[in-house]
Order: sequence, then C-alpha cells, then structure tokens
Amino acid sequence: MRLRPGTLRDTRSFAQLSQLLHTFYPALQLEALDLDQLEHELGDSPQRPLIKHILKRALRILTGNSSITEDKLDTYVPRIWERFLDGAPQGYGEQGLDGLGSGDRLHVVLQTCELMFCRPENVRAVGSIDTLGPRELRTEPIGQDDLHRRYWLVGDCRLYRETSKPVVDLLLEQEEAKACEDAPRRSTRVAVQKTKAAAPVRFASKEALELCDMPRHRMREADGDLWELLCESSSDWNQMKRVFCRSKSSRERRLYKAISDVAPSAIQRLNKISKSRQVHEAMAVRKRSTRIAVRQSLVESETQSSFDEEPRAKRARGSEIAKRESREQRAKRREQARLSTLDLQETQLAMQLIAESEPAQQNPQQDRQQCQQQQHDQAGVDTEDADDWMFRCSCGKVGHNFDDGRAMTACEQCGVWRHLGCALRAEARRIGREIDQDDWETIRYICPDCRAPAKA
Repeated sequence: MRLRPGTLRDTRSFAQLSQLLHTFYPALQLEALDLDQLEHELGDSPQRPLIKHILKRALRILTGNSSITEDKLDTYVPRIWERFLDGAPQGYGEQGLDGLGSGDRLHVVLQTCELMFCRPENVRAVGSIDTLGPRELRTEPIGQDDLHRRYWLVGDCRLYRETSKPVVDLLLEQEEAKACEDAPRRSTRVAVQKTKAAAPVRFASKEALELCDMPRHRMREADGDLWELLCESSSDWNQMKRVFCRSKSSRERRLYKAISDVAPSAIQRLNKISKSRQVHEAMAVRKRSTRIAVRQSLVESETQSSFDEEPRAKRARGSEIAKRESREQRAKRREQARLSTLDLQETQLAMQLIAESEPAQQNPQQDRQQCQQQQHDQAGVDTEDADDWMFRCSCGKVGHNFDDGRAMTACEQCGVWRHLGCALRAEARRIGREIDQDDWETIRYICPDCRAPAKA
C-alpha cells in the first residue's frame, strides 16, 4: 500500500463529528450531510455556511435561545464554553473561527456539538431521538483483525480503522527492520535490536504481522493511536472485501462477513451521493449556461437597438457637423471683414502720413526712384540702375518693378519694397502697440528678412 500524507479526515475527531452529525442530523436540521464540504470548510475555506449552521443549531438547543444567529457566534461560543467547560477555546479571539487552525477549528465544532447533551431534554424536544434505539445511539466497531485493529463504520458509507499505539509502534519497527535488511552490515544489528524491543507485544503473531497491511499514513493522535480512512468510494469498498476473503482466522472471517454485509448499502449510498453531486453540478452548469444565454440575448438586443438607432444618430451627427461648419464659416467671414476694414484704415493712415511728410511728391514711383537713388549712391552703385527695384511683401506679392498702385515703402537696409499697410501692421505687431503719424515719421523701417540675421 502506497504511503500517503495524513489529512483532516484521518483523525478520530473528524470521525466522531461525522458520526454525531449523521446520528442527530434531524435535531441539527441538516437536509443532507456532505462530509467533503465539512472537511473543506474546516480547512482554509473563506466561507463556512455549514459549520456556522451546525454551531447555531447546537447553541440554540443547549440554551433554548432562538435569537442566536450566525453573526453572534463569536460572542456566544466563548460564553458557553466558559459556562460549561474550563474556559473559552484556546486561540479563539476576535477573528473567531477564522483565527484558528483546521485542527483547533474541528475541536471547537465537536466540543460545542457535544455540549448539546448537557441538556438532553432539549435535544429530545427538537429531534426524533425517541425513535432511535440503543444500537443507533451507540456506535460500536464492526470487527477486529488479528492485530486487534478495530474497524468503524461512520455515516453508513465510510470505514475507519483504529490502530492502538503498541501496534503502531510494532508495525513501524517491523517496517524499519525490513528496510534495514536491504542495507549491508548495520542492518542485522538494527533489525535484531528492533525485534527485541518489540518482543513484549504478545498478541501479534508472526503470520498476522506478515499478512497485515501497513498504515497508510503517519499522522498519529495525541495518545499515539492512529486513525485511517480506508473506504470513502465504491472502489475502496470493493477492494476492502478482497483483503480478508482468504484469511483463515476466525476473527478476520467475522470481520470479512461484517464488511460484506455493510458494503452493498455503503456502495449504494455512495453512488447516490455521487449521482446527486453530478446532478447538482449539471444544474449549476445549466444555470450558468442559462445566465450566459440571457446575457448574450441582452447583448444582441442592445446591438440591434444600436443598429436601429445608427441612422438616427448619423443624421443627428450630420446636422451637428453642418451647424458647426456654418458657425465656422460665419466666424471666418467676420474675421475677413474685420481684417479688410483694418487694412483699409491702415492704408488710409499711411497715405495720409506720406502726404503730410512729403507734400511735393507727385506719385509713389518718384518716391521709390529717389529712395533707390539715395541707397545706390551710398553703396557706390551707378545711377543707371535707379529705375529698377525689387518688390517682396509679406502678403505674398513678389515681382521686379512691381507696382499695383498701393502705397509702398522700402527697407532702409536691403532696399526691397513692400506695401506700406503690410509694413505698418507688421511693425505694430512687433512693438505691441498701434503706430500713429508721429511714430511713423520717427521709425527707421527694417524688413523682417534683414532683422532675422541680426537676431540670430
């Protein structure tokens, strides 16, 4: 038999709690006892509805107080323990059951359930105990093997084996002796010492030790005994019937007969539990599938409604876009009108300034010729080229000897001409204020192209 780690179900306390709940489930109002769920909640499960229900019913039976709820267990459990036992459970603090380990949690649930029998009249009042006979109320082992290991039927479908401390020690020593026989030299001495140490156990025959199966785990009780869960499925029961079928011992033959009598009902019970669990899982899957189908139908209906609303939304968006474009166009036209008005005012101002500064000047062309003549004279250029000039304005107009009839001015550094209105606006933006007639007469105009290298 392969050695496996011991679990919570391989303990005496778990077997006792399972048998107690199986016997008194009407008083505790348990519709069906699921030992797998019980073990899961005694472990590290974050939710413990079954355990809380058991504790609530046990405390109500003991105290007769029907106002005890699952939310008040952390208050009532220590109070009941201090009243009927030596004190509150060890480690039972503010966190309650959540702050205990799995073993301590099992001990608290078992002891609290056993406290019900301090008031047997209350137990009789809430449960159909009068219909149970002494055989149902008292649990006895169904048999023993040649090593005096006792076999217990728990909950009609689970088989436990109880091995006393001397037998456990003997079996472990025999296992160590067999292991030492395979090792050279030291194995003989160790085997002899172990065999001599185990000699006082006289009830175990050599044949029984050779034929017995070893313990399936090494997790022992506080007193040294060892409890094992042997059968918890249909295959385990079928295998257990074959263990003692060839035994010649009268004790083991009786045990074989007891197991054979119990096995069919236990297998039927396990099959029923398995089928019920499968149906429950199938219903859960069906419910989950139904929820998924409902969710998908809702999504499809929302998608269809969105498709129906799409043309309406598109028309609304088109109307909104048209309104926004119309507002932008109106704003653009207002800005263009404002700029044209400003350009006209600046042009008029420039013409007025030029007329006041040079009243004898007849036309802009003569003014350009004189300015270019002065610039070329200063630079040493011949007067033959005085009639040629270059026009390049910030508004985009460019040309050689270009003249569109508007007032112009020339850069005093490069001699390139541009519109006077454009130059006035550029200078006003550069200095951050408007330019009046007095300011224009004092300005020495330098075009942006010549000013840019100077800044660099």
